[in-house]
Amino acid sequence: MIVLIYISTTLFGSDIAPKPKKLKSEAESALNEGNHYLAIEKYEEYLKANESDNDAAFSLANLYFYTRDYKSAIPLYEKITELNDDKYKDAHYNYALILMAFQDYKRAQEYFYTVKKRSKGLTDRKNKLKLVRNYLEACETNLTQKTTQDDITITVKNLGNDINRKHMDYGAFPINDSVLMYSSLRLNENESKAKSNSENVRKLHLAKKRDSIWVYDSELDKSVNLPGIHTSNGIMSKDGKKFYFTQSRTNWKKEIISEILVSHNREEGWTIPEKLPYPINDENSTNTHPALGTDIRSGREILYWASNRDGGSGGLDIWYVAYDAKTDQYTKPKNAGRKINTPGNEITPFYDTTRHELYFSSNGWAGIGGYDVFKARGSGSSWKSTNLIMEPINTGYDESYFVLSKSDVPKRTTGFVASNRPDNNQLFKGTCCEDIYSFTIDKFTVSAVTGNVFCETNTTFFDVLKQKFDINVPAVKQGDPLGNVQVYLYEKEKGESDFLVAKTLTDKNGNFKFDTDPNKDYFVRVENFGFFDKRKNFNTRINTQNDTLALNPIGLNFIRPDIILRLDIYFEYNKSELTNNAKRVVDTTILEIINMLPNAVFEISSHTDDHGSDEFNLKLSDKRAAAIKEYLIKRGVKEERLVSVGYGETRPIAANKNPDGSDNPEGRSQNRRSEIRIIDSVNTQFQDVDDEVNTNNEEPVIKLN
Repeated sequence: MIVLIYISTTLFGSDIAPKPKKLKSEAESALNEGNHYLAIEKYEEYLKANESDNDAAFSLANLYFYTRDYKSAIPLYEKITELNDDKYKDAHYNYALILMAFQDYKRAQEYFYTVKKRSKGLTDRKNKLKLVRNYLEACETNLTQKTTQDDITITVKNLGNDINRKHMDYGAFPINDSVLMYSSLRLNENESKAKSNSENVRKLHLAKKRDSIWVYDSELDKSVNLPGIHTSNGIMSKDGKKFYFTQSRTNWKKEIISEILVSHNREEGWTIPEKLPYPINDENSTNTHPALGTDIRSGREILYWASNRDGGSGGLDIWYVAYDAKTDQYTKPKNAGRKINTPGNEITPFYDTTRHELYFSSNGWAGIGGYDVFKARGSGSSWKSTNLIMEPINTGYDESYFVLSKSDVPKRTTGFVASNRPDNNQLFKGTCCEDIYSFTIDKFTVSAVTGNVFCETNTTFFDVLKQKFDINVPAVKQGDPLGNVQVYLYEKEKGESDFLVAKTLTDKNGNFKFDTDPNKDYFVRVENFGFFDKRKNFNTRINTQNDTLALNPIGLNFIRPDIILRLDIYFEYNKSELTNNAKRVVDTTILEIINMLPNAVFEISSHTDDHGSDEFNLKLSDKRAAAIKEYLIKRGVKEERLVSVGYGETRPIAANKNPDGSDNPEGRSQNRRSEIRIIDSVNTQFQDVDDEVNTNNEEPVIKLN
C-alpha cells in the first residue's frame, strides 16, 4: 500500500532448517511486528512442506497483496477462492483488485459480484461493499469506453536510476524548472542491510536538471532530515516563505503516524521547523501529504492534507484548513466532502491555483485500477464532479503524487507522478516500490475567454446625491475602462446549482481572462457595487482547438466602492440611543441611499473625538453604529446588507486640539461622526447583458434589460 512505511530488515541464513511449526510461529511474529518481508520469507519456507495449510496460504497471499507482489499472490488466491469458505472472503475482494491492476476487468467483475452476493466474513464489510459498487462501475466503464484520448499524446518517462533507487522514490515537488525536491531512502539492497535502522530512513533530497536530464544533487539540511526519523512530502508556498513537510513516529497506540511541520523563511533565514498545532496534527491519527491552494471566494491560503482522523468517509480522506495571514492562525479542520472522499483512501493532493483544480490519488473512485489520479474543480468543500486523468499517466497499478511543473502550471502540459508500474527500478520482486516519472502532454486543448469592462454611468444617482443630500460623489467618465473590478466565472450544468469556477480582477485597461474547458456552459458575472451585477452567458461546445473566445464589452453604471459618505447623525453625550432627530436623518438620508442601491452591502461606522479612554470610545462608537444598523433593520433593510463597526477615536478627520494645545471644538465636532460606505454586493440579482454566445464566431444579439 502506498501509505505504508517500509521497514528494512537484516536476514540471517542458517545451515539447519527450522521445524515447520517454528517457521510458522516466526512468520506470525514477524507479521504482528509489521515486518512483512521477513514474514513472507518464513511463510514461503513453511508452505514448501505444508501446502495444505490454507490459513498460512491465505496469510501469505495477503502479504503478497499488501507488498504489491501481485503475480506471486495470484496462484494462492485462486486456490483459496475455490474453497468458498466465508473466513477467506477477503481473498475474492483482493483478487478482484489484482485483476483490475492487470486490467482483466471481465474476471474482476465476476469476483466482485461474488463478494457482493456473499459478503459474510468480509472484513470492514460496510465500506468494502460501498467500494465494490464503485469498482463494478469502473470495470464496466473500462470494458466499454477508452481510457485514452485520440487527440492527445502523453509521454511518460522514468527519471532514471540516478534519482530512482531500489526503494520507493516519490513526492516530487518542483522548486523551479531546474531544481526538484523529492523523498527517498537512496540506499541499494546491500547498503540497507549493512546500515542501522537509524540510517535506514526516508529523507528529503534535491535533484537538478542538467542537459535535460535529472541528476541527484544533495540531501536537505539536517534541521529538516533528523536522524532516525522518516522525513518526506516536502512542499513550498508560492511566495517561497513557507516550507511544509512530514515526519513519522510511533504514537501512544504503537501506531506509526505522520505529522506536518512548517518552517518560515524570515529575514534572518529559515526558522527551526515546528509541528502544526492541534487539531491539524492529532495524536490519534496520521496527517500527511500537505498541499497548498487558495479559496476561490476569499483568496485565503488553504492547506490540504490526507488524514485518517474521525469524521471521514473511510480510510484516508482529504482535509483542509484556511490560513489567516493577519493573525497567523488556522481555521478548524474540515473534510473536503464526498465529491472528493470515498470509503477508500484519498491521498497526495496537489492544487492548481490558476484553474482552482485539486489533483489527488484515490483507490475508491471508479478508475483504471489501484490508486489513480483524479481531479476536481473548486476549493474547500465545494467541488464539481471528480474526473479521472487518462492513460498513460494512470495505469492499472498505483499512481500518486501528481504535480505540475513550476512554470508550466498555466499550460498544464508537463509534470511528475509517482508509480509502481512494472517498468521501474524494484528492490523486491513484484511492484513493491514507486519511481518518479515525468510526463509531457502534446496537442493539449487550451481554451480561454476574455472580456472588457467599461463605464456607462447613468448620472441620475449622482445627481440625486448632489441635489437632495448635497453630497458630491465623483463619477467615472463615460466609456472609461474600469480596472480592479471583480469578475467571476461560473459553470452551468442542468439540474445543478451554478458553480463558481474562478474569479479575477480586471487590469487597468478593464480587461479580464479565464481558462475554460471545452463543451461547457458558462457565464461571467461582473460585480457592480450597489446596482445589479452584470451577467454574460457563453458556451464552448464547439471549441475543439486551442482558442480564445472574446466576449462583447460589458458596461457598468459604476460607483467607486471606496467612497465614504459622511452623515450628520448626532447622539447625546456618552449615549448610544438614537434620538428622534437622528432617526429622521437616517430615514431621509441613509435609508434612501440604501434603497437606491438594492444590491449593495454597506458598512455603517461611528467615530468619536479623544475625550475619554481609548477603550471607552471604542465601545461607545461600536454601540452607536450597532444602533443605526438595528434601526435600519426595523425599517425593512435586510441584515445581510449591513455591517456595523465602531472605530472610536482611531480615525480622526480633524485635529482635536489646536497647534498651541488649546481645545478645538470644531475639529472635535467633525470627528464625532457617522459614515456609510459600500463594501460588497449581495450577489443575488443579475442583469443579463446579451444572449448566449459560443465559439462559432457568430455576432451575438444584444439584449438590454
